[in-house]
Amino acid sequence: MSAMLLDGKAAARAVRAEVRERVAALERRGVEVGLGIVLAGDYPPSQVYVASKERAGARAGIRV
Repeated sequence: MSAMLLDGKAAARAVRAEVRERVAALERRGVEVGLGIVLAGDYPPSQVYVASKERAGARAGIRV
């Protein structure tokens, strides 16, 4: 059995591209795609996590 090299960054790019396409298709049908986030407290690592989700959503065309 031979080893297989996996490229995680390439896989992630492909998934993000597919999500962008699906979001665009839904918006063409009049569906607004959104993600709501509730941040309880002011724990800095949680704030960083939420900010990363906001950036990822924006890149995918999702309203956060």
